[in-house]
Amino acid sequence: MKKAIVIGYGVSSLGVIRSLGLKGFQITAMYCDKADFSHTSKYVYERVKIPHPRIEEREFIGILIKNSYKWEGSLIFDTDDNVAVSISKNKPELTKYYKIVTPEWGILRKFIEKKETYRIAERCNVPYPKTLLPKTLDELHEIKEKIDYSCILKPVLGHEFISEFKSKNFKADNYDELHSKFNLCLKSGQEVMIQEIIPGPASNMYNYTVYINSESCISARFLRIKVRQDPPEFGITRVGISKNRVLEVEEFAEKLLKNLSLKGLLLPSIRRIQEMTSSNYWKLMQER
Repeated sequence: MKKAIVIGYGVSSLGVIRSLGLKGFQITAMYCDKADFSHTSKYVYERVKIPHPRIEEREFIGILIKNSYKWEGSLIFDTDDNVAVSISKNKPELTKYYKIVTPEWGILRKFIEKKETYRIAERCNVPYPKTLLPKTLDELHEIKEKIDYSCILKPVLGHEFISEFKSKNFKADNYDELHSKFNLCLKSGQEVMIQEIIPGPASNMYNYTVYINSESCISARFLRIKVRQDPPEFGITRVGISKNRVLEVEEFAEKLLKNLSLKGLLLPSIRRIQEMTSSNYWKLMQER
């Protein structure tokens, strides 16, 4: 029987579990959050409570290696950035026992660390929001005249920032507020970027999911737009709707993708910017 290990939590993990279950996989579900519900699916064969993959990385990897005698040959799916980072960094060791779809750390790092994503976008001439990268309070003071308000403090490592502050980012309406929140991030060890806010409704955000096959060709596409998010201004999708192909979106995203030499599932998030004219242009918000 085909075996899979799904590691993560929430609706993403549940969706993977259901899809694999319908294909006849024997599924081991791993979770670290006691509030998780995905492991309760009827398709789960075995449930395993694990240490936090980022905070207790060695203990987490140790469980996979120690139990490889019964899970060996399983296909491992990560459904959370904390899991993806740990699996990616330890991929050379884990591939001795498992089939790993997570990219090597040298590749994944370019998309987990958002400042690296924007550097790639700049090399590919792909527009993205105005972004500043001060490292200290002194550097913040030096660039204060370059900052337009309101702005956001966006984390370089989103999954770590969310774990620390239970928020995707911080909004600042003036310099004093920016200074205070930037200092809070410094004290917490969170590297952040100062980024312009792109105006417009949630429905201007397009999530373009593509699968690049072993021949480096796009073999599947799926386009979704947000309808409602939570929190309303900078939240995650609560209601979305699938959409027919939009060639402008595809051309924009694939301009970046074709320069990356990647394979597998990719999800660029792109925001439509509509000015006083009827024409549109686009900016890359993030890539995963």
